[in-house]
Amino acid sequence: MADRPASSLAHAPSSDDSAVWPASVRLEDGVFESRYQVIRSLGDGGMGEVVLAEHMSLGKRVAIKLMHPQYVGDESTEQRFIFETRAAARIHHDNVVGITDFGRTVDGRMFFVMEYLEGEDLAKTLRREGPLPWRRAIHMTRHVVRAMGEAHRRGVIHRDIKPGNCFRVTVNGDTDFIKVLDFGIARVVTG
Repeated sequence: MADRPASSLAHAPSSDDSAVWPASVRLEDGVFESRYQVIRSLGDGGMGEVVLAEHMSLGKRVAIKLMHPQYVGDESTEQRFIFETRAAARIHHDNVVGITDFGRTVDGRMFFVMEYLEGEDLAKTLRREGPLPWRRAIHMTRHVVRAMGEAHRRGVIHRDIKPGNCFRVTVNGDTDFIKVLDFGIARVVTG
């Protein structure tokens, strides 16, 4: 459907859409890769944008990280993107964001699909609340340590643990449950 002219789309993107949705996501009335309905942008980083989407068959919300279009064909950036995906996908742990899909769009952009997290990163919490009580800080630190322990067991060294890469979500009533994300500069070791 990517080769269909824009005028044949059921929904022509407005100028507001172009600022929010990456070019490949605006195809097919906001349907990405024939199975994800894009809802909105969640954020933008150095290598790519993250959008909130819903799997159309499963009705499950996910986050999709799409490589920025200027990096298509940039071998080192594409390899880093692949590496980030593979490093995170190696780790199956409650305190690490789960990766469920990976691919390349029709316009050449790499993407990966991960679990959608509702909450905020720890950096935002610290900006709003300032220093945390020690019991609360230790509780969250234990989550990060568990995540890093499993990563190391799988041969992955994160190398960028910071509050912005520790995401607070609510799990079973625990409002300070931490999920570690962003394995963009991780290193995989063997042996």
